[in-house]
Amino acid sequence: MARYCGGRNSGLLISNANEFKEVCLIQGKSMFTDKPVWTSEHCNELIVHFVKNLDEGEGNFIEKLEIQLADASPEAKALSAEMLWLMFLCPSNTGPASKRKSIERVFSWSHFQIEQTKWELYLSDEALTGIGSVGIAYNTGRWRELVYLIRFAEKFLKLDPTYKKLVLSEHHQFAKWLESVDDNENRQLRHILLFLFFPDEHERIFAEPVRKEIILKLTDISKAEYRKLKSRDIDEELLKLRKQFEQEFGTTDIDYYVEPLKTKWKSAEAKVCDGVQEPKEDYAVKKLERYANSLNQILYGPPGTGKTYNTINQALAIVVVA
Repeated sequence: MARYCGGRNSGLLISNANEFKEVCLIQGKSMFTDKPVWTSEHCNELIVHFVKNLDEGEGNFIEKLEIQLADASPEAKALSAEMLWLMFLCPSNTGPASKRKSIERVFSWSHFQIEQTKWELYLSDEALTGIGSVGIAYNTGRWRELVYLIRFAEKFLKLDPTYKKLVLSEHHQFAKWLESVDDNENRQLRHILLFLFFPDEHERIFAEPVRKEIILKLTDISKAEYRKLKSRDIDEELLKLRKQFEQEFGTTDIDYYVEPLKTKWKSAEAKVCDGVQEPKEDYAVKKLERYANSLNQILYGPPGTGKTYNTINQALAIVVVA
């Protein structure tokens, strides 16, 4: 079973995810209060105030979000906090205290109160520890994942109650339905939702480079063929591999981040830990040419491509040259 996560206990996390499916996605209620928070109407508010009002100015994600949601209803503000809670369930490279601080801060904007019993169930260290790291872009581009989640929820909550249950009843159904959500193929949250809702069929592999490396190393699929696969096709290949390994080792307690599977796919030169692959240099280094002997350099490129991480390598190179 993919719910086995090596030394990490996924029991409470999966239990809370099942509760979320019923309470929020089926009933439209709240994880933290008795208010009707998870509705398409409140999602529409988030689309108006956040999705269509993205802030590229100064300030961090939470500071910008507070300004963006200033005129939203208390329910919409509570909804945004619960969405952050869902986004924070799986990642383990952010600590429980930091996650809780962000969730509680956003929820406080609603002026609602979190019941103590619910706090203990959903906001404790155990509930927020996580079971696997996410790629760098998941944190640096958190707004993109939230946009995806808002669009997912707005679309799903409009469905007929019977159809909602059908979509959530089987992993193939859910994965296929997710393809109707904008930007589905590019979002790590897509993989997180599938693990949370269907942990027996989906791995705790959230970073795309890791999914790709495993498939290329352990199957006959070529790079060209891989590029043509949809995310749910890759899911199926990973599930086939799992079943093969379960038969080979005679147990369902196997995980790609622990032995005996770890060394089957992990490159010796790639630094991968719980789903995070160290960033490749997908950026350019531009030297300032105003002065011929200037050592100033500018690293530029898309977010999450390792500019900050690799600054030390550029600095050391300068020292050696100097």
